[in-house]
Amino acid sequence: MTACWITDDFTEENGATCFVPGTHTLRRSPSPDEAAERFADAVPIEAPAGSIAIWDGMVWHGNTPRTAPGERAVLHVSYRRLAYNSFHDFSYVSDEFRKAASPEMRRLLGENHGFGSNSMYEHFDAQRYAPVSADVHR
Repeated sequence: MTACWITDDFTEENGATCFVPGTHTLRRSPSPDEAAERFADAVPIEAPAGSIAIWDGMVWHGNTPRTAPGERAVLHVSYRRLAYNSFHDFSYVSDEFRKAASPEMRRLLGENHGFGSNSMYEHFDAQRYAPVSADVHR
């Protein structure tokens, strides 16, 4: 889930967040060609400051170019179940880079999380997750 706490009015002139209706059903990010083509169908979110806009994080979204004076200001927050790791698949990052990376960087790449993982680099530890999951559902 993605949420924007709108801190200045969302208008097209102010660089409002926009979304492409129906793209949540694709369950993937757009290719560069699709992004250029499909964002022509994007719908801007127009709302006053203080509003909160919430949508499925798989909806293709971006923002309109700001043409009004000033800067675009919005608090952008993404939510995901604790049992899942990174929002993105970083399996393309080389083993050499991973070996040289700090523990903090490896966590950013989706490794060594408290709930384990299901990546090619680390496997999900169901025994470690099950007690936490049971506590959450009580």
